[in-house]
Amino acid sequence: MALLSTTRGPGLVLGAAILIAPMPAPAHPSYAMYHMDMQVVIEGEVIAFDYAIPHSWLRISTDGDDGQSREWAIEMEGVPALFQKGIKSDYVATGDRITLRISPMRGDRPGGLWLGSVDAEGVAFGAAEGLEPPLPHSEVLHDPIASSGQSAAIVQATPDQ
Repeated sequence: MALLSTTRGPGLVLGAAILIAPMPAPAHPSYAMYHMDMQVVIEGEVIAFDYAIPHSWLRISTDGDDGQSREWAIEMEGVPALFQKGIKSDYVATGDRITLRISPMRGDRPGGLWLGSVDAEGVAFGAAEGLEPPLPHSEVLHDPIASSGQSAAIVQATPDQ
């Protein structure tokens, strides 16, 4: 009988430890790197569209007042959420022009969180109310405040309402 009680003791302790051990929490996105209280409208030329899980990425090139192009990385939702909105892997192709509404990245970095967009044919997705199709490359508007260090083709910047 003494043998049974000594072999059960460690097993019971191990079993109890497994049952009360903390379970991993599911991952959740953090938008701390973005100015969620701001919306900026930019337009440019698509460099790449990575349709992926957990997040898709759209990279575009914009023209600055100095004539130099600037590459922007725009974070988008993952495939399931984009697919429900009608966005598929052939949403845009390299070289397409697009107008985007984003919440810009903090620290004047060329990036943001996608809120909505409209392509050259006028097809809109997301928070695209009031967005105009992109201008032909030769008619791009440049950032009127380029001296601030943000040399992107910013069409409009407004606080989120």
